[in-house]
Amino acid sequence: GFEYHQPNATYPRRTNFGDLLHTYQTLGFDGFGDFAIVRDYFSPGGGAANCVALHLTEITQDTVITHHFKSSPPHISGDTVGKSLDALRKLTQHASERMVVNTLGVQEFFKAYSNQKLSLAVAKRWGILHHLEIIERELANRRAEPFI
Repeated sequence: GFEYHQPNATYPRRTNFGDLLHTYQTLGFDGFGDFAIVRDYFSPGGGAANCVALHLTEITQDTVITHHFKSSPPHISGDTVGKSLDALRKLTQHASERMVVNTLGVQEFFKAYSNQKLSLAVAKRWGILHHLEIIERELANRRAEPFI
């Protein structure tokens, strides 16, 4: 699943999320093996971020990848709003170039960019919403039959 990096400035442009979505298909099943873009990591910390990172998953032919959109240097404490908008600008520019990632989650990122206002807690929710949408679309395109 999601490859967590600390601090945010150490995220590369993209990381491999995993290939379980495609692996199950090669075994004759429809399914996926993740529970969104969050892991079991929890940090009770707080304070101003030195670098803001926003994350967006994408399904490729072979795997699922996570794109990381980081605010530009300098990576020092302060101006969290400016850093958030910088990372958001990069995310929306990427999404504009790849309409395949047009989801309700991405639409919310665009609205936030248009309004020049972003809550980082809400941004995580939008990333999760986007992730669930693209997984669901992929399974629907395969005509996967849900079962319990």
